[in-house]
Amino acid sequence: MRVWDKDGKASAYSGPACWEMGLLSPQDWQGQWIARTTDIDSLPAPLLRRAFTLDGKIKQARAYICGLGYYELRLNGKKIGDHLLDPGYTRFDKRALYVTYDVTDAVRRGKNAVGVILGNGWYNVQTKAVWDFHKAPWRAAPKLLMQVRVEYADGRVDTIGTDSRWTTSTGPITFDSIYGGRLTTPARRNRAGTRRITTIPHGPWRRWFHLREGKLVAQMMPPIKADQIVNPAKLTEPQPGIFVFDMGQNFAGFAELRLRAPAGTKVVHEIWGAAR
Repeated sequence: MRVWDKDGKASAYSGPACWEMGLLSPQDWQGQWIARTTDIDSLPAPLLRRAFTLDGKIKQARAYICGLGYYELRLNGKKIGDHLLDPGYTRFDKRALYVTYDVTDAVRRGKNAVGVILGNGWYNVQTKAVWDFHKAPWRAAPKLLMQVRVEYADGRVDTIGTDSRWTTSTGPITFDSIYGGRLTTPARRNRAGTRRITTIPHGPWRRWFHLREGKLVAQMMPPIKADQIVNPAKLTEPQPGIFVFDMGQNFAGFAELRLRAPAGTKVVHEIWGAAR
């Protein structure tokens, strides 16, 4: 490629370059929509998992994923990507967005495991409010469509898609609500739940599968990411056992809290914002 300036002077040619296409039609998807349950009021966040084996030298690998309402993807225990709150909000009954990840460094020759945890997001709002998102025509239980395409050095291609070979269970998150601003998780289940998603080969899994209408398109806008860490400007204790962290500014984000307490201790975390 070369370019010309306003005076017609040509640049040197660029070096060779290449690009790759996304999945442009339903026929490009080998995966199926899968979910744990049809119950829109089911509280635990579902885990979905599959073990697979790759039998050659890997040239490159791509993961294509749409997890409704939100998802977190892991391959061999490694979190994939730095996006937050994917996929973006749409009229889910009309259109859903998928994201492509380069996962070449996350897969390996031999045994592998892929795992996804799903959240409700705007897809399955349970909180009642004047905007009636709890009555949205697209509302359904969280579900997943994805596939991992692996290209070997010898030209062979393997595709691992969501299908009847996947298994599902519940994990450490017992309730989540994007609109209600609430997430409930027993701390002692957190670490085991994270390991289980990609490493435990057996468990109380069960399968449920569902095909869904709606056009799939690539997510084109810049993703939401965590771009900074904000430390509290002030800490007070207005009542015994109630601590107020004043962040000193408004922001969109989430809290990170470390504490030690006896087993069974209940920690309630609330976020409040005020214009300044």
